[in-house]
Amino acid sequence: MLLQQRVHVVEEMNGKGKQCQGTRKKHRSRIRHQPRIESLTDKLFPSATNTKLSWVVSAFNTLTWAWQDTPTADHVRRLWRLPQEERMRLWHHHGPFEGLLQLSLGGERSQDKCPLDVQELQALFPEGNLCQLRSLSMSSLSSITDPALRHLSTAGCGENVTTLHLEDLVLTDYGLESLAEGGCGKSLTTLHLESVGISDFGIECLVRAGCGPLLTELHLQGLGREFSDHGLRVLANAGCGARLASLTLAELKEGVTDDGIRSLARAGCGSQLTALSLECKFHGYFPC
Repeated sequence: MLLQQRVHVVEEMNGKGKQCQGTRKKHRSRIRHQPRIESLTDKLFPSATNTKLSWVVSAFNTLTWAWQDTPTADHVRRLWRLPQEERMRLWHHHGPFEGLLQLSLGGERSQDKCPLDVQELQALFPEGNLCQLRSLSMSSLSSITDPALRHLSTAGCGENVTTLHLEDLVLTDYGLESLAEGGCGKSLTTLHLESVGISDFGIECLVRAGCGPLLTELHLQGLGREFSDHGLRVLANAGCGARLASLTLAELKEGVTDDGIRSLARAGCGSQLTALSLECKFHGYFPC
């Protein structure tokens, strides 16, 4: 009987020891994790007076024709690799962000894509929070689809936007339509659409919102099969041409021919050009 009691006491003590051990491990884990979060917030989260938020891993250097890491690339990678649950805690603690003039979000094409989705955008930028936004750049976001752009439109991303850069996203014309319905178009001076499923209809939506006359930079690359000369004609008829200083047409399908380029030329494209890049479908880039 005494032996059984001793065995029971030892087992009970071992059990408590394991519980304490587990608690210590969890505590150590929290301690190790805390500096990692703090270092991210110090480097990436804007102050109350900062009007720029840039969480981008890499950017394309047009001089070297190569992708290069941004100065904060390592910190952004760590941010994107956090579980969504932890990121949401960060958004609720530090957000929402107001008064932004420039918003840039991006990952890498091959790996470490930005995982933000609609739910996270809603936490970061509630309705009306982006009314002052001038520049929107989103590239290589794995979960950004048309509903995400619809939310950004309700958040205020619209008539004040002068630069719109959408690249390597799972988008259709309806995403652009949502932005256009929010007023995005009439103030645009830079339009960069690359590796997105946009057709002539998407361009028509932006033109109806006023896009065209103020454009100084137009970059259309790797668009959907339904993008054609008609889309370029729509832009030209809206006044896109005379102010263009930079024009890139690349990796476009058979629907884009010399006729589309002639439309831009007739609208005045050429007199102000300082950068022109046309990509032949099979032979890469060539000077023009």
